[in-house]
Amino acid sequence: MFSLKIPFVNTITRGMNETWSDLYPKTYRAFLTAIEDRQPGVLQHPSYGERNCNVADWEEVLDPDFRGGPTLQVTWIETVEDGKAFAGLASDFAIAASAAIDLDNIVGILPPAQKPDLEGFESFSEFVRDLQAVGDQIDLARSKAVAKIDRVIAQVRRLEDTYGRVNAGFRDTSNRFISAMHSMQQSLATKSTDKGFYLVPRSTTVASVALRFRNSVPEILSLNPLLAGSLVVPGQTVVRFYIK
Repeated sequence: MFSLKIPFVNTITRGMNETWSDLYPKTYRAFLTAIEDRQPGVLQHPSYGERNCNVADWEEVLDPDFRGGPTLQVTWIETVEDGKAFAGLASDFAIAASAAIDLDNIVGILPPAQKPDLEGFESFSEFVRDLQAVGDQIDLARSKAVAKIDRVIAQVRRLEDTYGRVNAGFRDTSNRFISAMHSMQQSLATKSTDKGFYLVPRSTTVASVALRFRNSVPEILSLNPLLAGSLVVPGQTVVRFYIK
């Protein structure tokens, strides 16, 4: 996340290699038009260079001590390219699924008293398959999955204390599974907290807002409960959405 203060003040002196002019109102209005679009774009950060980002929020400040225009406080959230994010998550699922098969084979030969409690699932493999579906669900479902992963990891740790003592290869299997679970947990938690804000310029439908940001209608309603039961979003309403 990046937060920058941008002075659109005409009294600022231009640097030797800078070519801008008319910071206010021309450049200021062009900048507002760009950030109101809310689509991913490249932020030219003064310290970190080019970063792919979404605008999360902005605030205008009018300082009486500075004539010539306003100052904007803008916050960006860095985004990951869809292909890279998918590849990383797919890799975690593949590792977890492979380790889950090995864990299921081990659990299959244990006496009933030593079998783990898998949150209602019959096997580790079934638990991993369920997590694959959770990634596209609403915030509440992902939050429950994040907490459930901790409890399943605890069951693997208990197996380590018993079966791991007599099977040297078990720790490699459990470490692969736990490492993949932690990585998936972080991905799910991050996805559930990355949210943006959109000022609706004119009255529109909930479905249109959802389509604009690649959200489902239930996701938009879960973040904006005041819109429940209404098909229309009034103009000048600030709507929260998941950044995808």
